[in-house]
Amino acid sequence: MKKYIPLTLGLIAWGALSAVIQIQARNLFGDSIPTMAHALLFGAISGGGGVLIICLLSRRRHCPKCRTALPRFRKPSSLKQAAGGGWDCPTYHAQLDRTGAIMK
Repeated sequence: MKKYIPLTLGLIAWGALSAVIQIQARNLFGDSIPTMAHALLFGAISGGGGVLIICLLSRRRHCPKCRTALPRFRKPSSLKQAAGGGWDCPTYHAQLDRTGAIMK
């Protein structure tokens, strides 16, 4: 996961640079709401794209009991899974934490 930190920081920097450019354009061409909307939209798309790239490129987790591959996009079944991450094994029906270990 640490190897994706530079990619994430790059996307954040790209969004920040875009916002600065848009703000400078607003200063040059006058106060316009569409310019700020474009900056916010571009920042949101860059951030969301970074999260999707990290999710899709990270390695798949497997259930430690039955070695079944866990889904990339999870649906939490408890508040603890929603807050801290985790899966339910589709075949063994065990609750796993975000590292793939069985929760007690």
